[in-house]
Amino acid sequence: MKQKLIAIFISLFFLMTLMYCGGSDNPKVDKKTPPPKAPTIPESVTINPIAFNGISWEDLTAFWQKMVKFDGGEYDVGTDDPNYPDRNPKHKVKIENFVLMNTPVTNNMFKIFIEDANGYNTKDFWSEEGWKWKNDNNITCPIGWNDLNLKDEQSEDSLKPVINVSWYEANALCKALTNKAKAKDDNDYVRLPTEFEWEVAANDGEGKAYPWGNDFKLEKLGDNEKGVDLPGSHLGTETQKRLIDMIGNLHQWTNSEYKLYPGNKTGFKSPKLDRGFMVARGTSFQYADHARTVHYRLPIPKDTRDPRVGIRLVHGNYDVLKSMWQQEEDKDIN
Repeated sequence: MKQKLIAIFISLFFLMTLMYCGGSDNPKVDKKTPPPKAPTIPESVTINPIAFNGISWEDLTAFWQKMVKFDGGEYDVGTDDPNYPDRNPKHKVKIENFVLMNTPVTNNMFKIFIEDANGYNTKDFWSEEGWKWKNDNNITCPIGWNDLNLKDEQSEDSLKPVINVSWYEANALCKALTNKAKAKDDNDYVRLPTEFEWEVAANDGEGKAYPWGNDFKLEKLGDNEKGVDLPGSHLGTETQKRLIDMIGNLHQWTNSEYKLYPGNKTGFKSPKLDRGFMVARGTSFQYADHARTVHYRLPIPKDTRDPRVGIRLVHGNYDVLKSMWQQEEDKDIN
């Protein structure tokens, strides 16, 4: 009898032990296969959904997923055509590697600057001159912004290029998109292209007058007086690297002042030269004539907000962009 009680006690002990450890409710584990380890997050990867300046990784991708890389080197720019003296002479310039958006900044993208980054209320994004201009003129958004249908991200208004933005606003957007914590030098910053970078991209560095060659073709540009079209509406104008709207739809701000090219001997004079006017490149939906080549230079003041002028961005360091993409991929994997 005593032995039977001992046996029952031992059985009850093991049963209670199994129940405490989960018992038969636990899934069977193959002892030969170790259980998966808990995922580890590399120190360099942040799991914060906000990347920087209030902008999420997803929204940053909207800007950088369609960047096109250009190798540095010496390129021909300008023209010797005497009909366009401020574009003379044709000469060589040295350009460093750069990465350019294949499309102008859209209203969808600029909305991120206004809402997510609180761009018009963040002084750090603006130059001293730009901040003063903004406040003096009570600027809170582009002209006509509140009349657009931007609630639907796929609406025509949302997908069209942003226009009616000054050079100051374009540069504030650049600052909002720059990760200052990782930027080591000027090449790591988001910026506007120089006019020569823009030209090299527009004709694939081949010195052509138009993205498609040297012969004017009105049918490629069209002649639309209604306003800026959706990106890519002008078929046949894209470059070999699939950059769209470099010509025919809207002008785009550059980071270059309106000055004569080195070696210009045309005697060209203009009250806009050397007066702080900035160069916009490209050609707009208006005046689609033979003069609107990739060499065309539109000098305008920094505070100009024009329905024909938009923004296209450059990032000088392709490795930084790859790092951003890799960081996002690592975050998803881990």
